[in-house]
Amino acid sequence: MTKEVEKYALGLEYIGTDLKGWQRQKKGLTTVQDIVEKSLSKFLDQKISTVCSGRTDSGVHALNQTIHFETSKSRTAHSFLKGLNSLMGPQINAIWVKKVDKDFSARFSAIKRRYRYVIEERSNGSVFSSNYSLSVQKRINVSKLKKASKFLIGENNFSSFRSASCQSHSPFRNIESIKISRKGEFIFFDITGNAFLHNMIRIIMGTLIMISNDNLDPDIMKKILVAKDRNLAGKTITSKGLFYFGPEYPKEMKIPCINFHHNSFIF
Repeated sequence: MTKEVEKYALGLEYIGTDLKGWQRQKKGLTTVQDIVEKSLSKFLDQKISTVCSGRTDSGVHALNQTIHFETSKSRTAHSFLKGLNSLMGPQINAIWVKKVDKDFSARFSAIKRRYRYVIEERSNGSVFSSNYSLSVQKRINVSKLKKASKFLIGENNFSSFRSASCQSHSPFRNIESIKISRKGEFIFFDITGNAFLHNMIRIIMGTLIMISNDNLDPDIMKKILVAKDRNLAGKTITSKGLFYFGPEYPKEMKIPCINFHHNSFIF
């Protein structure tokens, strides 16, 4: 008798420095999806395919990437996490697992997603934070960045802030909140939205840094947004300072989520 197939949600944290993003690519490139699916398939002794809540780019880190998959095998949560983590290596860690309803989707059930970008005002950077932040020489005008970022709140056409390779059918995204704060030499840019375009956050950050460095009027952000012209925005900055805090789902689903008050040695 064949055992019933059930669906599970799984939370992952990973260091993206040496990984080529989430999505499976051509042979020779190591991605998060490659490692996770190979490890799941070996652990459960059957072919496993996964769907993630949001595809992260090469070099991007994650604190709570949420995925779903289906399997006919049964394991306790403790043995599942212990067994899976023994196979995935030091860059990726499974932090929770939960059986979910058949209609749950890690991608489509999410109602919002959170990201943080970290800047360090230190010209040479630090050996401890060099892989987790962008080092800048000029002091960042946080007040100016706050004023400029207000124009991005709400539902807008973000054509000026999407990469040429972005495959999304629509440039419209709804940004719920943006918070910029300073802690010593570090500046944290926290953004929450329903979804994000390819390289969108890195281009927004590049534009904000351009506004600060060139002492531009914060109102220029509105002009760039309305123009829908990628050439007017700033450059796409490095991914190493970008952290995916993960998705949030309707409360009744009881899926673990992480907010910006999460305690971590990095922050």
